[in-house]
Amino acid sequence: MPWGEGPGGLPPMRRVTGRDLVRMAAEARVHQVVGADELEAEATEEAWHAFADLMRDVADNASELDENDRLVLARAVDDAVAELRALGVRVLAGAGNGVMLVAVVPAGSRRDLAAMFAGA
Repeated sequence: MPWGEGPGGLPPMRRVTGRDLVRMAAEARVHQVVGADELEAEATEEAWHAFADLMRDVADNASELDENDRLVLARAVDDAVAELRALGVRVLAGAGNGVMLVAVVPAGSRRDLAAMFAGA
């Protein structure tokens, strides 16, 4: 098994910084970002969509950027993560074997993250 507990297991998922996310994206060949359904609520929808769009840009470009450009991108991701945190949302990520997974969930949530990725 590459990671996790059996088929469908996830890599260890943890809170991350913008620098972590940009580094993981640069190293990964496959990127998947999922968010809890509650993020479509009026209070969090705009921040969630902005973060998802930014992560698409990170996934598309991080491996081609030099270190200075990666730092600029990491700061933008940090700002987006901070905005989500201020709204009571956590950003968790894990990576391994060329795959990067990012889950965005309400703080305190005990979600089955594997089910979220399976349903995406």
